[in-house]
Amino acid sequence: MCPIAFGSQTRGSVLRPASYNGIVGLKPTFGRVSRFGVVPLSWSFDHVGWMARSVGDVALMLQVMAGPDKNDPTSLYDDVPDYSAGIRNPDPPHVGVLQDYFFQNADDDVRTHTQEVVERLSREGARVEYIELPESFERARADQFTILNVEAANFHEPLLKEKADLYGPNIRELVETGLGIDAVTYSRALESRLQFFADAENYRRRHRSC
Repeated sequence: MCPIAFGSQTRGSVLRPASYNGIVGLKPTFGRVSRFGVVPLSWSFDHVGWMARSVGDVALMLQVMAGPDKNDPTSLYDDVPDYSAGIRNPDPPHVGVLQDYFFQNADDDVRTHTQEVVERLSREGARVEYIELPESFERARADQFTILNVEAANFHEPLLKEKADLYGPNIRELVETGLGIDAVTYSRALESRLQFFADAENYRRRHRSC
């Protein structure tokens, strides 16, 4: 229908549809692509991403979209690499398989299909490594909802008061929940999120060098 489709992702609204439909989805690193013009839900979780038919198309669009934007204070001023270079001269992929939470909450068909994909990747030369999530992951899941609700309330409270009829029940409930969360709870969620960030970075460095 189209070569590339844009979307915004706060929790999974790009990667999940791409996965369900057998296409490629990308959620860039936070700040890599400007979010200027996007109506926010949660400023510290929102991303602009896209879906395409191939990794090459996704990389090409990232090449065009990446870079700083004075209209987005969270955008990164890092150099933009050649994202297509790794496609032209690829190294054997190093694939990490997270089992804990994801396998435990998946149904049998999903687990079986995932294992088949992992085995196929291994046969094709990929280096597959099973890794465990840090202990802080479980707390991070709860903290995510706390932070998301508060940040949604921060932006949408005035609009909800003026145009409540334009809000669906799910977003309205999310905003109202955020309005009821106290500052101490929000602050604790931010603090524990930092611990998860540190743990995740340690995992990334450790497994990247394996």
